[in-house]
Amino acid sequence: MSLTALAKEILKHAQTLDAYIEENGLPEPSFDSSGPLDFPIVASTKTAKLLESRTALMELNKELSDLAAGPTHAVATAALIPQFECMALRAVNGFRIPEAVPITGSATFSEIAASTGVSEEIVTRIIRHATTMRIFSESDGNVSHNAASRALLENSLLRDYVTTALNTGFRVASNFQEAVAKYGTVDEPTQTAFNVAFGTDESFYQFIQRDEEKERMKALSGFMGFMVQQGDTGGRTHSPEHLLDAFDWAGIGNALVVDVGGSLGEVSALIAAQHNNLRFIVQDLAPIIALAEPHSQIAFEVHNFLTPQPPTSADADVFLLRHIMHDHSDKHAATILRNITLVMKPTAKILIVDFIPSADAPNVVRKAKGTGDMFMMALLAGKERERTDWERLLQNADTRLRIMKFTETAGSAFGVVEVGFANE
Repeated sequence: MSLTALAKEILKHAQTLDAYIEENGLPEPSFDSSGPLDFPIVASTKTAKLLESRTALMELNKELSDLAAGPTHAVATAALIPQFECMALRAVNGFRIPEAVPITGSATFSEIAASTGVSEEIVTRIIRHATTMRIFSESDGNVSHNAASRALLENSLLRDYVTTALNTGFRVASNFQEAVAKYGTVDEPTQTAFNVAFGTDESFYQFIQRDEEKERMKALSGFMGFMVQQGDTGGRTHSPEHLLDAFDWAGIGNALVVDVGGSLGEVSALIAAQHNNLRFIVQDLAPIIALAEPHSQIAFEVHNFLTPQPPTSADADVFLLRHIMHDHSDKHAATILRNITLVMKPTAKILIVDFIPSADAPNVVRKAKGTGDMFMMALLAGKERERTDWERLLQNADTRLRIMKFTETAGSAFGVVEVGFANE
């Protein structure tokens, strides 16, 4: 496709979005200080078709930019620029620079330096680079907020997301090659880039239990909260509400659902609110279960899914594994499935909810999947899987297991793999 043809496609999708924004009285997308902090069209099943234009706009813009740069310089740019953007953003967030700028008006570099305790020269250079990323506005040495810096100031979950991505993710990413040289494989959560980067023999989840790592744990909680509540992948929402339509909950009758690694039961409660005939057992580790609130349809149970399922699971009609499997290598993911099949009755189903974009998904969506895959591999020895990966994993876990159905819900970044025993 020629540059002109690409530009025409971009214009077509931009006009589609602009028309909807204008017709519905929504604010125009802008990085101005008074602009909306999120894209004004909210991702949902109702707007999924419309937001395909948003995904296409992001996809085509990136393609046009890369073509304008040319293949050589597209590679060179990818090698150098992102990590120093990360360096600047980490400094902005870590030095709490947004808090040093008044929400209205402006602050000088010297005033920001005095407020943050960072030298004026460093503050100046960091902020000026941040403005090229559309974070802050600066004119003649006076710094003011724009929409992006306001988001960092006002959204604590975003700050936690940035903290985890850069204080942990950035560090492990730069040690991946060294980890492969040291360990050779990516099977064990104690033999990863995280272990090399942080000089520990503990897994990431063991490491953050340390008293001195409370801030890292807190940031991780916020990171996960941001992903669930505000995550957005090419216009596709991360909300768990897609699960309501991705499986025939009404069709299983008065059933028992075991929510494996279900945290505080938020997803089970979401489903229960629409299906009062369903009963749930939410399983997780003791410190998490201790924080759970009572619910009339939910029982909470202490269980480590890397050990065999307890007898209480033998009556389950559905085992729900939401965002569990990608944390684990094939070796340990097979163990999780095997522990279920040991007690699973012939008619029961396993629902695996993970990031499973189709092969023809836009590159912006597949890149998000690939980013998650790199992060999981470097941090946990985990893995984002495609259909052939799931088929191979099921066979390694239990030869009776089969994929019954793949479901991608419109507007959602995540899909559902429905698994059952063969010939049942």
